[in-house]
Amino acid sequence: MHRLSYKDMMYLKEIGLYSYGYAYILRYLLEDEYEGIKKIEDIKEQVEKVLEILNNRKQLPQEYKDLVDNYNGFCGVLIPKEEIMCD
Repeated sequence: MHRLSYKDMMYLKEIGLYSYGYAYILRYLLEDEYEGIKKIEDIKEQVEKVLEILNNRKQLPQEYKDLVDNYNGFCGVLIPKEEIMCD
């Protein structure tokens, strides 16, 4: 995971994600998605994009469903990482 500033960590705490929660959901990203996220400098934009990607793919764990408007559910992780297992 890339470095988070104190301000970034305080934002994550404010929304109830915390740095360990953010690190946890980043694991679900594909390598190219993660590289794209790293290029976004604003933590709020990063979090929104990560949540959007995972929610659209139905891979956002249920404990984070309150962070998105229209939760699509959770159908598991990608195995292997390159294949999307959800409909």
